[in-house]
Amino acid sequence: KQKYECRYCNATMEMRKEYSKHFETHKEQGLYKCTWPTCDKKFLTSKGLREHYVKHQTKFPCEICGCLLSSKHALQRHEKQHRGIG
Repeated sequence: KQKYECRYCNATMEMRKEYSKHFETHKEQGLYKCTWPTCDKKFLTSKGLREHYVKHQTKFPCEICGCLLSSKHALQRHEKQHRGIG
């Protein structure tokens, strides 16, 4: 019979459904927390947190109001709002 072992706390479960439920508790705990002001995101891995920080550090300025957006897509969506499209 297959067993599912948690890679974060080594708990073992016999059913995948139990494992999924158990894994959610780790997701909620978030082992790595973003320390950026006003951000409360949590990540299971340091890699996930590092990739997340890039979003905070990369800024795209709106030429209309000067607002800083985190991605080119977000900037385009924001600028459409100025033009009354979005």
